[in-house]
Amino acid sequence: MSKIESATNRSNNSVTVRERIGYAMGDVGVNFVWIALTSFITFFYTDVVGIGPIIVGNILAAARIMDGFTDIGMGALVDKTSSGKGKGRPWLLWMCVPFAILSFLVFTVPDLSPTGVIVYATVTYLLVNIAYSAIYIPYNVMNTTIIQDPYQRSILTVFRIFFSMGLGVIITSEFMNIINKFGGDQSAWIMVMAVFSILCPIFIFISYKGTTERVRPSVVRKEIPFKRAFKGLMRNKFWFIMLALQFITAFIVSISNAINVYFAQYVFGDLGIMGVIAISSLLPIVLGMLIVGPIIKRFGNRNTALAGAIIQFIGIIVMALDPNNLLFLITGLVIKGLGTAPIMATLPSMMGDTVEYGEWKTGMRTEGLVFSAASVGNKIGAGLGAAAIGWILGFAGYIGGQEYQTSQALLAIKSLMIYIPMGLTVIVAILLMMFTIEKKRPIIIAELERLRNQT
Repeated sequence: MSKIESATNRSNNSVTVRERIGYAMGDVGVNFVWIALTSFITFFYTDVVGIGPIIVGNILAAARIMDGFTDIGMGALVDKTSSGKGKGRPWLLWMCVPFAILSFLVFTVPDLSPTGVIVYATVTYLLVNIAYSAIYIPYNVMNTTIIQDPYQRSILTVFRIFFSMGLGVIITSEFMNIINKFGGDQSAWIMVMAVFSILCPIFIFISYKGTTERVRPSVVRKEIPFKRAFKGLMRNKFWFIMLALQFITAFIVSISNAINVYFAQYVFGDLGIMGVIAISSLLPIVLGMLIVGPIIKRFGNRNTALAGAIIQFIGIIVMALDPNNLLFLITGLVIKGLGTAPIMATLPSMMGDTVEYGEWKTGMRTEGLVFSAASVGNKIGAGLGAAAIGWILGFAGYIGGQEYQTSQALLAIKSLMIYIPMGLTVIVAILLMMFTIEKKRPIIIAELERLRNQT
């Protein structure tokens, strides 16, 4: 009997600590390269390679949006994947090395004409995003196929984010210092990314070996035609709410991560405080993961996430009181980070809830399609967030590499850091209040379990 089949009847049991850590290692592996590809790629293109900020915005937006729609096809492939290893795990094995190689190539921009540089950047950035989808969609699907219990899914996410964000604190806070120690030019970026690209597939392989997919469908078990599955998805109202949440939260995270380096360099005039900003932003998320589990168990995913959004808003308000004051900035970032932890811990599990809701409503369990279609929102949100950096800075008169920027450019940097996320956080809270699926979940799971036992 295969590994997935032998574990099927344990779908409602808790997951061992060892498997939780194994699952988390997948995100750790991805983050070795993905942090640089999100938090520093705009700065790399504008201030190291010398591409204009508006063009950079166009590159990031076009690549993310185009790749976002390939996610639907990726989800269909995951749903068609049938092996003793599960739906998601095989893709970690197949794609970990190609993803690492493409991540490295993004930073090896050759000495070409301006047009050649733009073409190279566009092609490599698009390809690495496609490879990312081929790992991350199956990886997210594994959250629903490892275990069915929503609390256990949230704990899986807590472990995942605790380890990956812990790595993120270290990399983000020290990344520019390491780059500068190696000379600060493009060769320094290439050397650092070479090391990270070697570590990336090692940790993804650990995740492949350390997990088991054990949840099976309750109703339809044969292959589901894409058209029928997509029609079923369109009947899932809670999936649409999660799609909007994925889009907005990805947009906020994208601009928040990418603007930090600009804020340090031009608002405070000291790139050296990038480490302080990174630690203030990310360490509270890591620490928040240590306490969020019992809160989720007591109040549920939706209410925990809603409280997180309110805390985020308070943190941004503190930052807005005096954007030029480092103490206000750090205090606000710490509060915002503590609010971010509950949201990050609960959203994957809440997306898993929409899988069960869709299965209950339509008779079809399509984890791959649900997560890949939601990934479209995530990719477009992250892509537009990264592009917004380039577009807004470009229109505000920002010129990369200059010691000082205009007052309009500084206002744009502050808006991207503070005012835009403030408004979007309010929308996140409203959407969370609309996500009422947890009230129906006991009935849904009981009915699905009854059908599973019958078949």
